[in-house]
Amino acid sequence: MFWPLFFLTAVLGLAALRATLRTASVVLAASVLFYGAFGDSWWLFVLLALLCIIVLVPLNVPALRQEWLSRPAFFAFRRLLQTLSVETLAALDAGRAGWDGGLLDGQPDWAHFDALPAAQPGATEQAQIDQLLHQFRQFGGDAGTAAARQHWLQQQRVYGFSIAQQAGGLGLSPLAQSALIAGLAAIDPQTTATLGAAGRLIWIELLQRRGTRSQQSRLLPGLASGRERIDRVCEAPAGSAIAVHTQVDGGSAIGLRLRLNAPVSQLGDSTLLALVVQVQDPNGLLDPSARSGLACLLLPRRTPGLRVDLTLDGEALVIAEDAIVGGIARIGCGALDLQAAAAVAGAMTPPAIHAGIASTAALAAGAYARLHAPFAEAVGERATAQEALAVIGAGAYAAQALAASAAQALGSGLAPLSPAAFARSFTVEQGRRIAAAAADLGLTDTSLRELLDFAPAHSGCAMPARLARPIDHTACVLSGHSAFMSALAAAREKNPARGLQAFDRAFWDHFGHLFNSAARALLLALSAGLLSAVRMRSPLARRIGQRINRYSAALAFATDIALSRLGADLASSRSFTAKRSAHQAARLTLTTWLGDALAQLWLAACALKRFDDAGAPPADRAVLEWVCADALRGVEDALDRVLRHLSSPVLALLTRLIVFPLGRGAWAPCDGANRQVAQRLLDARGLRAALTPSPPRLGLLSTALLATLDGEALEARVATTPANGRIVRIEQALASSLIDAAQAQQLLDWTYAVRALERVAAAAAS
Repeated sequence: MFWPLFFLTAVLGLAALRATLRTASVVLAASVLFYGAFGDSWWLFVLLALLCIIVLVPLNVPALRQEWLSRPAFFAFRRLLQTLSVETLAALDAGRAGWDGGLLDGQPDWAHFDALPAAQPGATEQAQIDQLLHQFRQFGGDAGTAAARQHWLQQQRVYGFSIAQQAGGLGLSPLAQSALIAGLAAIDPQTTATLGAAGRLIWIELLQRRGTRSQQSRLLPGLASGRERIDRVCEAPAGSAIAVHTQVDGGSAIGLRLRLNAPVSQLGDSTLLALVVQVQDPNGLLDPSARSGLACLLLPRRTPGLRVDLTLDGEALVIAEDAIVGGIARIGCGALDLQAAAAVAGAMTPPAIHAGIASTAALAAGAYARLHAPFAEAVGERATAQEALAVIGAGAYAAQALAASAAQALGSGLAPLSPAAFARSFTVEQGRRIAAAAADLGLTDTSLRELLDFAPAHSGCAMPARLARPIDHTACVLSGHSAFMSALAAAREKNPARGLQAFDRAFWDHFGHLFNSAARALLLALSAGLLSAVRMRSPLARRIGQRINRYSAALAFATDIALSRLGADLASSRSFTAKRSAHQAARLTLTTWLGDALAQLWLAACALKRFDDAGAPPADRAVLEWVCADALRGVEDALDRVLRHLSSPVLALLTRLIVFPLGRGAWAPCDGANRQVAQRLLDARGLRAALTPSPPRLGLLSTALLATLDGEALEARVATTPANGRIVRIEQALASSLIDAAQAQQLLDWTYAVRALERVAAAAAS
């Protein structure tokens, strides 16, 4: 057994240290020579020596390696790129992976993670937010205050929360924007959804990033004040345009002759129409810096000749260059510009709105579970309610951590592709889970039903998250895979020789990464992550970080295997049979599950960041453990789906032995964890301050809760009264001098407050 262990140790050591190809070749050759000197089988030594010569020599001669191995792989990779959609390629160009890229590579940079500033607004911005929320809370929810609320929003420039001050907006930082949107959503989610509508924010971001100075000075102030409103045509492209000469102010200029695929029949009260069109230049009017392709247009409704159906006496509409966002130079960059702007909008408002709604639901659930009439049992005392309370409380904690981390990613200067995709997915799924748990508690039969129904419905996306994932998660997985991005850059190199050399380096670095991730995945799985180092403040955070490292290494190895197998299938030059087409469609779901695993790891890291930023408070330990246990179980579920979707049973078995050598070890939060989180949620006064500094209006529920909290001490004094019925017991306690008249009235007010809430519930149920 010595020699097998000797060679296995050498291979594992090289893989764990991620040795270069030359170093690995020298070590393996030396190991074979060592066996030749001290081994007991000369024919096995000859066989190993021949194998080393046949394999290692060509690999270490660049000319042979590139000609025999890298060049065929290079051509196959180019065929693979042809299978990627335009949207995926644009997303890859628009954004680059941030800290989440380390999660996919299997080696998270915890030193960088620990050095990140706290994900919260500065003191000055927080004071501004508190003042705005305090004023906004004064407006009721009835129709009579709608006009006043609208005037206030315009006067305070809340419509311009994402617009710079010099353009007429509030000029808030991303973290402050997220905090403001979350606070507004906790008070009035419908109005907040209008403020943070994805279509509106995408085009505002597009103007700020790519708009000309003329476009910015003309349009952004109106958008910041709410006077300008955008209506967008969602289809891309919505039509076609041809570059033509047009007359502007008595002179000749280049314009676009526009035709839409279908008429725009409804513009509502919008003042701007936003659409994406395919531009062609058959007459060669555009200079070489501008090229044919997608372009983003913003057309004022007062454009001469513009009608609702965009026709003018049966002729196509001719528009000036100034209608193109960014001008002529941005023709052909429409898909790239939209992806970058959509990533910013997706990482901002959907998670922030969800955080506000989830916080309100948690406050309401904690209040409702603590609430009870005098001498009755509270809902939260029942064991069946504790799981629902835990789902809501942990969901609110995770939602706030998610929104803060997504907003912090916006400050990195890169388009936050992964945070936007993950936030959109979690916003829908967590909203549904919270709404279902609230229904189990009976909250949907109260005045909060409209809020809870709004939570899962608001996704910031035109299609359900599950259907949108293949595009989003494919881009997230590929952008975080360093070897793929290096190979992509090599494939786009104009000089073929330099492109092949760059691809050769990326290709063989990928092999080193594959063996390294396999060794790390196996060792960390066997040790439950204890062999990895994590720099965090508290022991609990370090232990959770080690578990994240364990699943990060497993994800890295599974990603390498899945993408290599998927790439080989997609790049094959065989004929496209129906059976192969079906297999390819099934394997394309691999990136969906890989993206799900990456998203769950990112969620656990977000919760860990919030816990660490807060100074690791003991009161939040149970919630953090619940969120991370649920997220890591989701990682295992996703990885299990990946392994079951691998087309090769042998490859799937070998990968499973490395990823799960001891079987699956992450389980759903236990009853004890549910009970701890539920008790945290039942601490109504403490939770109110912990979840949000500006609690929403809960109406009769708040009144009944305060009456419950203030009356529980009196309830204990009257509990010995043997009479039946609340009112009778209160009167008997007053008669026997157990309580005085003021205390009796307090108990009666408590009873009436709960009854008023029950009447609202009965009316809502009917």
